Amino acid sequence: MVFLCPREEVIMKERWIVIIATLLMLTSCSVGTEQKQIIQVEEELVPTIEKQTIEEVIDKDEEIIEVAKEELAEPIKVIFTNPIVDLDEPTIELKSVILNPGEVATSSCNITLLSDILYDDLRLVYVDTIDEKVIEIVPIEIENSGDRVENILPNKYTYYLNKLVGGRTYDCYFIDDKSYSVPMKFTLPEAEGPTKLLVYGDLQGYRVDQYQTFANKLKVDLHEGVDLVLFLGDLVDLGNEASHWAYLYDSLEVISPKLPISTAIGNHDVYGTRDYYNNSFTYPTNGVLENTYYFDLPYARVIVLDTESPSRFKMQATWLNEISSDVSQPFKIVMMHRGVYPVFYDELYMQYWASIFEDAEIDLVLNGHDHIYSRTSMLNGEKLNSEEAITYIGTGSGSGSKYYDAYEERPWLDFIYDNNLPVKIELHVGKSSLELVTYAGTEMDVKVVDSWTLEK
Repeated sequence: MVFLCPREEVIMKERWIVIIATLLMLTSCSVGTEQKQIIQVEEELVPTIEKQTIEEVIDKDEEIIEVAKEELAEPIKVIFTNPIVDLDEPTIELKSVILNPGEVATSSCNITLLSDILYDDLRLVYVDTIDEKVIEIVPIEIENSGDRVENILPNKYTYYLNKLVGGRTYDCYFIDDKSYSVPMKFTLPEAEGPTKLLVYGDLQGYRVDQYQTFANKLKVDLHEGVDLVLFLGDLVDLGNEASHWAYLYDSLEVISPKLPISTAIGNHDVYGTRDYYNNSFTYPTNGVLENTYYFDLPYARVIVLDTESPSRFKMQATWLNEISSDVSQPFKIVMMHRGVYPVFYDELYMQYWASIFEDAEIDLVLNGHDHIYSRTSMLNGEKLNSEEAITYIGTGSGSGSKYYDAYEERPWLDFIYDNNLPVKIELHVGKSSLELVTYAGTEMDVKVVDSWTLEK
């Protein structure tokens, strides 16, 4: 299953079959390491093609090929000259398509396709309609579920995209030598200007209705201007339960692949195995562990830690200090599941990170785990309302599937919202400020419960 953006069905269906029918690849032209540039359709042909029937366009294949030969003087290959016009709908089965940020989130991304069917030659094609380029990417990695774990996971196809333009919307779809998938669209954050993030705490659902309720909430939350969505772990209740992940995939169709999402791994995500979590996402390989990574926004570096590997905290701390020392952006943000200053759990070993974050001059720490929204600013073990302090946000329950009651005697407690309603956070990352607004409620009945600003 995959999110399909709205379009005028008849015209757009013809347009996509036409695009597939006219894809041409330059076998000797490389774009990046894994990308191949496909022939550009002449500007004057574009409006004509969109108005013609499929049969008329197929007749023009030879003409387009000749134009390409004359302009580029390079050998070319027709990728898909015989589209399956008899099909009522595309036949490539997509269980889930997830868009994750690359190291530079405004120009790169990673796409993970999950399918119960093992395809031999499944390529990703994306279309840059502004620069009039069609790019084909072969998967960097194909993982056959039957070869890896006792639990049968979906087959995973991984694609890396770079040299993209932030703020530009790309059309994309998957093809093999026999068929194609439904078309999709995706957009990366703008390369310049502020970035708007949506932040959610634990989803931790275990029933289909819980994820359906969350998906309905997402549709309301995803208003215009959102660039990227963050999840702070515990995406499911049981990490080794296939049905929980299937519910999650269905709910994420509202977001992905339309927008990139970033996740931190949680304790319920690793319940029994990490395989489902690792099979679902593809992040930059710039971390010290598989589930640690960072990505850059125009005005912030976002660093993701793995709190489910406490024996490797020191390794992660060394890495965090290294990647924090050369940050050119004004802000540094950490994502992690377990909190340093919790209001429900009593995990004192997590306070190991307090001095690490202070040495690295982290500005904001986002965590899940508590299922309660909380905010506090700390420095040297003391509560301090100052720009020098680090602000810690417990992000609450994103879905409303589970709540806890806070222990209000915690000495670091500053602000708390414990009214057992799902929470969403909007975080605006600007050139000179971080602005956070927290909302609580269900779908249309939502109110502001907290706000916070850091200026530099």
